[in-house]
Amino acid sequence: MEKFESIGNRDKKPIYVQIIRVLTKMIENGDLPVGSQLPPQWQLAEMLEVSRASLREAMGYLEEHGVVSREQGRGTFVTASHGPEFLGGIERLEPFREVAKKANRNHNVVERSVDIVLPSSDLQKHLEIDSDTELVKVEVIEAVDDIHCMYLVDYIVDDDEMSTKLTSYSGSVLTYLVEDRKPRLSHTKSKILAVRADSKVAEKLKIDEGYPVLYFEETYYDVVGNVFGVGYTYHLTDQFYFNVIRRVPLH
Repeated sequence: MEKFESIGNRDKKPIYVQIIRVLTKMIENGDLPVGSQLPPQWQLAEMLEVSRASLREAMGYLEEHGVVSREQGRGTFVTASHGPEFLGGIERLEPFREVAKKANRNHNVVERSVDIVLPSSDLQKHLEIDSDTELVKVEVIEAVDDIHCMYLVDYIVDDDEMSTKLTSYSGSVLTYLVEDRKPRLSHTKSKILAVRADSKVAEKLKIDEGYPVLYFEETYYDVVGNVFGVGYTYHLTDQFYFNVIRRVPLH
């Protein structure tokens, strides 16, 4: 049986994050190859010197992101040869900084600006607004381990001095829309394309113009069902791995 590194209370990171890091390292080093079976959770918790609750949280995350799978009556098996650094169920709305935290990566906001703008003709059509409707424009560059990974541009219909609030807001725009906006964000509808970076995107992500990036165009809906904004996000392709769960239809 492979030797599992004891965790205990070595650092200030949440225990479940440390568990993810240890198991990810073993997977990527080949100590836990694809197809290998993990010890029962009670035994693995003892080997790692962690609580079963923390282990369940970590295993749930790894299973959700396709790194391991549980088979009824058999156990838990490794199903991917890499850890969940930027693995993500593409159907989930989650701030990038939280994804980076779970992956044990150093996240930072490189650049952030908040402005009031008037909509272009395309935005007027997309958001079904008048030409004099003020929008809050938020531009953000996010990085992990000093690598520029994501460039985001959000346009949100201004209300209740949102621009002032977002200027001093320390969290992500997504967190604000879910926790502080009234009515709050309910869901988005996304268009996802592989595109080549234009000169502006290339400059923001520090890549060559024409380099392929993953592009998200997300329309924001509140809990009432109204459209109130749109976000454009460019992801560095060699830093992200998204997965989609597809199910057999019921007959």
